[in-house]
Amino acid sequence: MQHKRAIMRLAKFIILLVTLLTATCSVLAQTEKIRLIGLSVEGNETADEGLIRANSGLVVGSEVTGDNIQQAIKQIWRLGLFSDVQIVLERETPQGVFLKILVKEYPRLDKIEVSGNKKIKRDEIEEILDFYPGQIVRPDQIQSARNGLLDKYAEKGYLLAQVDIETLTSEQTGRISLRVNIKEGSKVKIKKITFHGNEAHEKREPGLPLSLIDWTTDWMLPDDPFSSGKLRGKMKNTKQKTLLRSGEFNQEKYEEDLDNLINHYKNHGYRDAVILADSISYSEDRQRLFIDIWIDEGNLYYFGDLTFSGNTLYDDEKLKEQLLFASGDVYSKEKLDRSVQENLTNLYYDRGYIYANVSPVEIPVGDDTLNIHFRVFEGNEFKVRRINIEGNTKTHENVIRREFVLNPGDTFDVSKLRRSAREVTILNYFSNIIPDVQPVNDREVDLFFKVEEKSTDQIMTSAGYSERDGLIGSLGFTMPNLFGTGRQFSIDWQFGSVYRTFSINLTEPWLFDTPTLVGVSFFNIHRGGSYYGYDEDVIGGSLRLGRKLRWPDDYFRIDWIYRLERAVYSNFTSSFAQYNPGDLVENEPRISSGVTTILTRDSRDNP
Repeated sequence: MQHKRAIMRLAKFIILLVTLLTATCSVLAQTEKIRLIGLSVEGNETADEGLIRANSGLVVGSEVTGDNIQQAIKQIWRLGLFSDVQIVLERETPQGVFLKILVKEYPRLDKIEVSGNKKIKRDEIEEILDFYPGQIVRPDQIQSARNGLLDKYAEKGYLLAQVDIETLTSEQTGRISLRVNIKEGSKVKIKKITFHGNEAHEKREPGLPLSLIDWTTDWMLPDDPFSSGKLRGKMKNTKQKTLLRSGEFNQEKYEEDLDNLINHYKNHGYRDAVILADSISYSEDRQRLFIDIWIDEGNLYYFGDLTFSGNTLYDDEKLKEQLLFASGDVYSKEKLDRSVQENLTNLYYDRGYIYANVSPVEIPVGDDTLNIHFRVFEGNEFKVRRINIEGNTKTHENVIRREFVLNPGDTFDVSKLRRSAREVTILNYFSNIIPDVQPVNDREVDLFFKVEEKSTDQIMTSAGYSERDGLIGSLGFTMPNLFGTGRQFSIDWQFGSVYRTFSINLTEPWLFDTPTLVGVSFFNIHRGGSYYGYDEDVIGGSLRLGRKLRWPDDYFRIDWIYRLERAVYSNFTSSFAQYNPGDLVENEPRISSGVTTILTRDSRDNP
């Protein structure tokens, strides 16, 4: 009786396999179980049998169902190595079944041949194809490579380029060669861009023929933002061919320019403007391209009432001062977005409300008015708990920290955060500075400044020849960040057959960690020879004292420079002695000094 039951179970499983292979498995067959007592693989030439068996998920000795076999086929298929995968019944016994996995491998690549390419180099084509010898090549990869080449040609303006990739199979090795045949054709140039539906332009100049309006508006009607000429100007990367413009077409940039057109309308009151359709056509010789764009402008809108809710820190009038528009102005999406994202939001950020959010709600009133209601969520005020500096492998931390205008314990202020980053940038010690804000609780934040050090020390040498000075040269060494302390040190030596100069400079920009600059320099100069008529030897130095100011604002600084030098003139030539006006006395030292005051203001965002 048990033997008969085993045979019955086996018969049911055979039926299961038949129905599975014909893709008509019933729910009952998919859940029927039978023991797997053998599993083999056939058809694999290079693929590892163990890899196939492992990815099938079928385990000898376990009970399997139709669902398990179907899933096994899917998992082997996902390896991307085979063009065909089947699981068939090899033989059956009363104890269970033997199954066989039949696979057919995709071919492997032998070589690539490219012909017809002139405008794109072969190595660039091979980079786009992204194939290598011995690689398994699937049909979808070949199609993807073809599309990539067509996209590259379209990017360069060859919109009508043709690419055909042939597959040739070697009878000896079974590997394939890819023959890439390219017909580049000629570049297609944009001949004309025509707009349809820009009625706002036609209404501005009634009575003029459209052809005349279109021709004149670029320069005779400069205040018309909707003339065809102005609309073409908003298409930044899609231009008609002229003497100064190539007229090349790029599909991706063209789509960006369509968005630019709509944004232009929305920023001039036409909030509901849309592009209904656009078309691209070619001349008979396929050398010129014509673009037609149909626009539905919608109604012209104006800003109506401006109201606020949820604001307790600032009253309505203070918030209205931050808006870039007023009631009655022509609607502008750009001005609305900037008012919210830059002005209103930063107003709260500068007071430490880092989670403040302002949401504008547009409320249509009639056919031409939009009331704007601003919903304000202020949140909590945040203070700075810690400021962490990372990446300063050379520069001392205090050199960076003393530049901050935002410090631990201060109320968080996004403007001061930007200013602190600016001050560190001015040091010119770092190639990159990334400030980051990390909330630590519902009232405090930690600030992180990640910096990347760059090489700042410089050695300068030069050599040459001049008719006046003969052989000349120079040697200099500058350390703007001496040993990471922020001090500045430099030595400069210049020499020639009739002159030489030597100078040494040291500057401390933060004396005792205060914004007080002290600098000293010493110099020695010698000039002489027949060209000058006498020898001149000068020795001296200078003392510089500077300070950052808080008034009229903290972008000002003042510097005083005191210079003292001693000069001696000797070896007067007879011709110079004859015409010497008498203000120079041979071998008599002359001492001079002077003070220079310098007041500067530098408020550049990124000096």
